[in-house]
Amino acid sequence: MKLPAVFKHRPIVVSENYEQVDCRFAGNTDAKGFSLGLAQRSDRGKAAISTKL
Repeated sequence: MKLPAVFKHRPIVVSENYEQVDCRFAGNTDAKGFSLGLAQRSDRGKAAISTKL
């Protein structure tokens, strides 16, 4: 599944087939994609981490 780009953040780690690699829930999860990155709205000079599932 291609991850949606509606919510903006700069991805660092992306898994577009997360339902296959979700540890013990692999093959039996609602999470289709996972992205870990930097949030669009961060305080000046500070990075905020954001995730998308």
